[in-house]
Amino acid sequence: MNKARGLELALDIMAKRDFVLVLLCVSQAHQFAAAIPSGLYVPFPTNSLQLMVHIGAKGGMVNAQQMSVALGQIELEGRRVPLMLSGRTLPSFPPYDIRPRAGGMCTHRFLTSMPPQELFFHSMAGRDGLVDTACKTSRSGYLQRSLIKHLEDLSVQYDGTVRDSGGGIIQFRYGDDGLDVCQSSFLKANGIHFFADNAELLSERWKCPDDPDLYKRMLEANPLAPSLAHEVDEVAVKRMGIAPLIKGSDGNPYFRRKDQSPLKVVDPLDRELYKH
Repeated sequence: MNKARGLELALDIMAKRDFVLVLLCVSQAHQFAAAIPSGLYVPFPTNSLQLMVHIGAKGGMVNAQQMSVALGQIELEGRRVPLMLSGRTLPSFPPYDIRPRAGGMCTHRFLTSMPPQELFFHSMAGRDGLVDTACKTSRSGYLQRSLIKHLEDLSVQYDGTVRDSGGGIIQFRYGDDGLDVCQSSFLKANGIHFFADNAELLSERWKCPDDPDLYKRMLEANPLAPSLAHEVDEVAVKRMGIAPLIKGSDGNPYFRRKDQSPLKVVDPLDRELYKH
């Protein structure tokens, strides 16, 4: 009977702790909102710390709150500091104490230091966050590195296919739709309907004109275009002259066998240069 009463008392105390937590968090949110930044001794923008937080240089509102107002309620895995088998959160509190201070409520701030109990509560949350961050970072970092190492030799070619370094086809069309993910953030649900309703106007605006004289007009409009076209023609002529000198290339240096020595490419060019 005594054990049953003790269990009932413990459950009742746990329920009260949760109820107190809800009331405490609501009250704490209102108080902190009133204190920062208008309730500070040195108000914003004269307060350099608040100025640094508001302009986004460093830190956040939570950091400013913990330094200037109070640490607030300490949470471990989304709940208050759990009770030990003795019914205490720390040895300095009585068993099944429902006071906010015994459940991890820290009313002091970093600016004016903290008592030992609040320091222990804060170290609990710090260690929990540190372990959680270390585990998540190691796992996600390994996954990211694995993806990068497996995909680093893939590239999207001009024909829209995804190929590896050896020319093997991985996808006949990038992403199965040919859309660049980095450039398609504007394609939303309403945007698709907009494109469908205005397909003719968009096609008329962005289609490539079928005009045989367009190339000539583009050259005349840009003063640098003729010289650029002349340089491209010179490079093409030089390339066609060098390609037959490379043995085993069949006229194209980009389709040579990979096991050939680089000297087979360099030596014919040197001999051709020394002739002149």
